[in-house]
Amino acid sequence: MLGLIEKAEEIGCGMIVLVIAMAVLFVPMAVESWNKFLDALGLVKKKNLFRKQREKEIAAVYSHIEELQSGVVSKQEEYHQQSITIRDNLARRQDDLYEKQIELKQDVGNITRMLEEYIQKDNERTIASIRTTLWRLHREFTSQGYVTPDGLKTFRELGKVYEAAGGDDIYHEKLQPEVLALDIKYPAGSIYKIKEV
Repeated sequence: MLGLIEKAEEIGCGMIVLVIAMAVLFVPMAVESWNKFLDALGLVKKKNLFRKQREKEIAAVYSHIEELQSGVVSKQEEYHQQSITIRDNLARRQDDLYEKQIELKQDVGNITRMLEEYIQKDNERTIASIRTTLWRLHREFTSQGYVTPDGLKTFRELGKVYEAAGGDDIYHEKLQPEVLALDIKYPAGSIYKIKEV
């Protein structure tokens, strides 16, 4: 070992440092040159294969992440546009429903008014028709001088319908009192006479 140190002193410390520095620089260059040479021959080390596979997998993962991100962003924009469309359609439909509701209220009002007019006219016709019948029954009863139970029952039922329709003028003042003042006669075969026995 002493012999080596003596030889190193002969060569000089500067030269040793220079040789070490060159070796440090030369080794990576030599390794890289060797790898290029192996690549040129198509020979690959296991370590390089593993590294390249790992790089491919990482690139695939990054690609997938980018696809997902772009998909999410594009879907988000699409969903946002769909929600705007849905909101606008709902607003339009609500406006349409509101207009139809107003039309429906007007139609119901018109139908109610028409029905009230019809009922009023029908009551007027009913009053006129029943008043004529009451007058005819009154004339028959007063001309014969008596009333039968059936005739009296019919007369009173017509009077109730007449009052319900809105008529009350001549019935209570003249017709009803005059008919009730007549005698009640039970003709032969009357069901009322049978009940009395």
